[in-house]
Amino acid sequence: MTLPGALRLFVNGEIVSAQGYGYDHLYVHFFLELPSRWSSPAFQQLSGVTQTCATKTLGRDNVAYFSYPFTLEMFFTQEDESEGSLPLWPVIYFEVLSLDYWQRYRVEGYGSVVLPAAPGFHTLTAPTWRPTELGTVSELRRFFIGGSPELEDMTYVRVPGIFKVSSASGLVPLALSQILLLSQETLGVTWARFQPAAQWASPEPS
Repeated sequence: MTLPGALRLFVNGEIVSAQGYGYDHLYVHFFLELPSRWSSPAFQQLSGVTQTCATKTLGRDNVAYFSYPFTLEMFFTQEDESEGSLPLWPVIYFEVLSLDYWQRYRVEGYGSVVLPAAPGFHTLTAPTWRPTELGTVSELRRFFIGGSPELEDMTYVRVPGIFKVSSASGLVPLALSQILLLSQETLGVTWARFQPAAQWASPEPS
């Protein structure tokens, strides 16, 4: 049960595709990071993996189409009502990987997006990058043996400047439909037809 005064966020999302990567048979591992004062129901999965897709040529890019749906539900609770600062919003992190004929995987890129703070339909694109090693030996090893430098903690994705050597890679387009609800001691909720909506319910008279 949602506590009175809590902000409730529903997200129906879709990982649409991945494009601009050097290798074929791509898949995406993703997870949601909840900042302080955010929580989620016990049944809510905060991570997932798409299916592996072969790429198709679209213009000058190779594109893997996933159309992978996911649903997220989370709550924000303000501990002190006198605090006027806006909350930090949850972040979705992405790790794009490729899989070859010998079942060897390579990291193709890391990226992240902050969930929009407004309800409605949003189309976002997550640019990605990956850590690299200097020299041609590492690229030859990556091609013939598989494997590549990886991040131990994916939250470092948002601060690539701490790495001395990194390279931009491809893009991960997303589609998100969001609903925001402010919970009170409450009445019912009316939904706008075919459109996610934010609604604030009035408290019952005492």
